[in-house]
Amino acid sequence: EVGIAERIRCGAEVVKVVDRPAEPRVRVVYRQAAATHELSAGHVIFCTGSLQRPFNPKLPGEEAFGGPVVLGLGSEANSLRFAGKRVCVLGMGAFAIENARLALLSGAAHVDMIVRNRVPVTSRFTRILNILSAGGFFHERGDPAYSPRFGLPETIDRNALHHQQYAKTGALDARPDRTDRGGTPGTTSDIFFLGHALGRLAIHRGIAESLEPGQVVARARDGSLQRFAADI
Repeated sequence: EVGIAERIRCGAEVVKVVDRPAEPRVRVVYRQAAATHELSAGHVIFCTGSLQRPFNPKLPGEEAFGGPVVLGLGSEANSLRFAGKRVCVLGMGAFAIENARLALLSGAAHVDMIVRNRVPVTSRFTRILNILSAGGFFHERGDPAYSPRFGLPETIDRNALHHQQYAKTGALDARPDRTDRGGTPGTTSDIFFLGHALGRLAIHRGIAESLEPGQVVARARDGSLQRFAADI
């Protein structure tokens, strides 16, 4: 509707970016379909991914664990055989939720997620409500952005709907520690709730400290040690 398609360059390779402080525009040279093109912009943002250095923790006892230990970024987990296995996922960010989803859809017997903080997870249904209400669903009542003009009736209580998702699927122990929009952003996953409903997914607050043969050792919030059976 606003001409975005005309501004997307697919299959392009950036050759160089020339930023001259004395000039108001930045020059970008790129190659596409064997031809060289040039454009200018006020700002250039690099989002290549390769500039990032992901945190890769090493836990004591990895050699004795006896199963695969992978960094769940990109496609590293895609080649694993999850069928019938117990899987332990560290963290609850977008990659963690995606890896838990992958494991369950690939036939994992059970997935335990060890998390420092429980972050919001929502179903696609509530995301659709948010789209239909032009973003109004995820605004608190009284917020200037929350308005009936978005098409969201005042009778809808978004917090009650969120609570019902957790309650009706047996996921109350996975409810977020904070409900504001700060901290780790929430993710969308129907499998998260289905996994809880089927008794194949569980959230545990704590910090993984080490690995032992066939299990992950984590320290809970009260200082006690917990052990979780795991193949991956």
